[in-house]
Amino acid sequence: MNKKTLISLLALGLTGPAWATEGHSQMGGFFGLKAGQMMVDAVDDGIGMDFDDSTNIGFYTGYVGESGLGFEIEYTQPTSKAGTGVPSVDYELTTIAAYGTFRSDGNVYLKGKAGLLREEVKVSGPGGSFSDRDSGLSVGAGLGFMLGRSRLEVEFTIIESDVNYLSVGFIF
Repeated sequence: MNKKTLISLLALGLTGPAWATEGHSQMGGFFGLKAGQMMVDAVDDGIGMDFDDSTNIGFYTGYVGESGLGFEIEYTQPTSKAGTGVPSVDYELTTIAAYGTFRSDGNVYLKGKAGLLREEVKVSGPGGSFSDRDSGLSVGAGLGFMLGRSRLEVEFTIIESDVNYLSVGFIF
């Protein structure tokens, strides 16, 4: 699914009626932890690099309003360095993002998000290390499950054109 499709689905959900008349089942502030695979499909531009997927963990916090609209801040960092296909050369990918969100109401719900993301990639090897930062639009969609007062969310997020994040989050 490309960014335009995800943005269109999110916009469609945001223009619909409020999903609950007596308050959204998830209304209020939240804090959660998440973990997942950063799936990197980078073009190597002829330098022979084939980036391995990275396991990232992080947290997210935000607020859900009565209509299901909200916002969240998300931070992820790698659990360890990942390989590049070049011996002794590894990389780490860290992200921080601010998203506008929509969650439908119910015990099983849909989630959409769009916002700005900043990523930092650090590459290290025997010859030293370097890092690069980039910012841009990020979108995602997911499915959530109410577990009493807690929630479990499975999400697919487009970090950039060649990086996607498939994660599971638990909101306390």
